[in-house]
Amino acid sequence: MGQKRYENRSMVHHRWTHSEVTFIKENLDRMSIRQLSISLGLSFSSVRRKVEQIKSGIMKTGDHLVRTPKSDTTFSEVIFLYYLRKMARECKQRGIRPDVSSFLEEYRNLRGELETSPLAESVKKRIRNIH
Repeated sequence: MGQKRYENRSMVHHRWTHSEVTFIKENLDRMSIRQLSISLGLSFSSVRRKVEQIKSGIMKTGDHLVRTPKSDTTFSEVIFLYYLRKMARECKQRGIRPDVSSFLEEYRNLRGELETSPLAESVKKRIRNIH
């Protein structure tokens, strides 16, 4: 039997592409949710939900809701979040339990190096853009 096709798009869960999310982020200040939904050809309610997620800073990554860093986040917190996500990803891929003590040691070493680095701001910006 072939794949079942839905005539009514609202019955199908929409998988957001990177370009759609980028479009919303870039045009959020200029366009209403109605205009965004028309431009993207998606339902008003799904665009509204995505806008709320973007505004609250919560993005879905894997099975976890991870809060994306805000501009008032300290550099150490950004590095900590990045390493926490990295460790969680690696443990999930290998199917092992996280070793928190070695993670904290690795994080402390890296934080010391990066906070004294002239690249600190650019690293912070780059990490903030990772979802």
